[in-house]
Amino acid sequence: MAVNSTKKVGTYGLILFFMMWIYYTIWVLIIPLFDEDIFAVQLFPPREYAILIISFCGWALIVLLSGFIGMVVIQNSFHKPFTPERKDY
Repeated sequence: MAVNSTKKVGTYGLILFFMMWIYYTIWVLIIPLFDEDIFAVQLFPPREYAILIISFCGWALIVLLSGFIGMVVIQNSFHKPFTPERKDY
């Protein structure tokens, strides 16, 4: 039951990701080719927001990954003390 539920969540997440990717691609690459008085162009926000959104998402990804890696490193350092191996030559 849990595997099927996880599969559904993954499928919905993948569908949502591709819908957002298609919307962003149309917004950044295709909409600038049309005149601004067309109705479809008015459905999209200004292109400056595209740069801001991607910049914020990249910044958030770096912060979250750095925080996660730091948390894992700190937790592992408390569980196993460092004992160097002694090698006599």
